[in-house]
Amino acid sequence: MFFFLSGCSPVQEPYEEPIDTEPEDTCDQLDQDTYYRDFDGDGYGDSNDSLDACEQPAGYVTNNDDCDDSDSSVNPDAYEIYGDSIDNDCDDALDRECHYTTVNCGESTDVSSFAEAQDRTRDNGLVQICSGTYHEQLGIIRPLTIEGVGDVTIAGWGEDSEQNYSYADAMISGITFTDYDIAFKVMPYATVTMTECNFSENVHALWVTEDGELILEDSLLTNNDSSTSYHGSAMRMETYSTAEFHNVEVSQNLTATGGTIYLNIGATLYMYDSSIHDNVNTDPNIRYGMAIDGLGNTSIYLYNTDVYNHPDNTLGGAIQLFPSTGDAFIRADDSCAMYDNGDGNDIGLGSHAYSFNYTGNLTQCYGYQETNDGECIEY
Repeated sequence: MFFFLSGCSPVQEPYEEPIDTEPEDTCDQLDQDTYYRDFDGDGYGDSNDSLDACEQPAGYVTNNDDCDDSDSSVNPDAYEIYGDSIDNDCDDALDRECHYTTVNCGESTDVSSFAEAQDRTRDNGLVQICSGTYHEQLGIIRPLTIEGVGDVTIAGWGEDSEQNYSYADAMISGITFTDYDIAFKVMPYATVTMTECNFSENVHALWVTEDGELILEDSLLTNNDSSTSYHGSAMRMETYSTAEFHNVEVSQNLTATGGTIYLNIGATLYMYDSSIHDNVNTDPNIRYGMAIDGLGNTSIYLYNTDVYNHPDNTLGGAIQLFPSTGDAFIRADDSCAMYDNGDGNDIGLGSHAYSFNYTGNLTQCYGYQETNDGECIEY
């Protein structure tokens, strides 16, 4: 007897995962890398603090180039600050001798001249000048900060020396300028701030040209001699220029007739916490404005500034205002002291010159009559 079975299928066995016979991927000592602690987070590690690991741990880096892992400002990308006794850029050279250093994108480069340093520095960059005496011209043509580090002197060759100047806004500190015809000239529309800068034995220490602006802080102008040149041995200000002094001493400068500080038409001078004293001239017969001489519609503001010990003046006081055009005035607050200025005339005023607030010695109006408000008018 035969049986025929219809619609039947073979029985399937249950599915089983294949057995992985490859060895497990484990990290052993041969696979580990060395990482270095970056305690200060500047991207550079400490060669004396390391560990081996298969993956980079937090707070560690792959290099050991930091020479001080406690200070993030010290690393190979930092620039060397000369004179601070620190190896800032970790090059094993502590305050190495240099001429100029231009700092550009965190990199420092020693160069042989200011012109080269300026060429290598971007606008608003920093140029450091190391300790020493340099017979060179500083010709600033782009916005810069210039720092003298240590005892820095920029010296010329007397009256024939090319002047130092700035056509751009600049900040300059820690430099002595000496033996120049014009030690530093602020060119038109530039604003220059100078801090802890000294000027001595120049013909003219400072010259501010038309529409230029100078800010001078914590500085000394002394022993400059313009007796064979123009007025303004300490500073000469041209038309509509501005100068602002803070804690500045102007002393023992020599001129031919007067005007140790000379203001031309429209110039404005501010002096704070400063002094002008013991300035003299070479012509005993003509003396005027030995400290400050203002011509034209000039303006002078004195705050806590002393003016003293100037010789007898034949045409006015230690400060003279004699406008040829427009009005001129001086404003001195009660903290100013003026004394020992020769014939006792601290301030000399010409026609259309005004004195406000000053209550010291006689204000002389030579050839004119003084009114109550400080104006000098004709008889």
